[in-house]
Amino acid sequence: MRLRTFFYAAAAGVVTLHPVNALVVSGSVAAAETTSADGMTSGSPLPAMEVERISPAELKRLMDGGTGVVVVDTCGELAYGRGHIPGAISFPWRETVGEPVDLPRNRLLVLYCDCSDEAASLDVARQLIRDWGYRNVKVLQSGIAGWIRQGYPFQGAQGERIRCE
Repeated sequence: MRLRTFFYAAAAGVVTLHPVNALVVSGSVAAAETTSADGMTSGSPLPAMEVERISPAELKRLMDGGTGVVVVDTCGELAYGRGHIPGAISFPWRETVGEPVDLPRNRLLVLYCDCSDEAASLDVARQLIRDWGYRNVKVLQSGIAGWIRQGYPFQGAQGERIRCE
């Protein structure tokens, strides 16, 4: 849904009103552009979309409870092949996520990666929410490293796990 709204800007004691065209997705502004007094438009980067995190302990509890949670490894195929959380689906990070046909929309998706700041899984989660309309997506805090530190099950040789490509 596109909205046209306005924001106030004050400079040197002069207050001006600038129109803003905003794209609203699921109640959040996903993109915006402003129109200056001379009619020029410019896009403005917006704060990154927040994605809910889940702790390794909470994920383990959900998995043990048979809740139907879907665990998604966003590392490349090589890293996934060397080791992953048991039952995890391989859905490697891409700059632009294509149609996620293998990921169910009616279950909680928990994404993880091997990045110290969860960058790959956060990026994929944001794309699933923003571009593909997924609603129930979380990112595993501390990724696979946090899972392993807790001593939780790991499919593969832990020493062989390589970092995301």
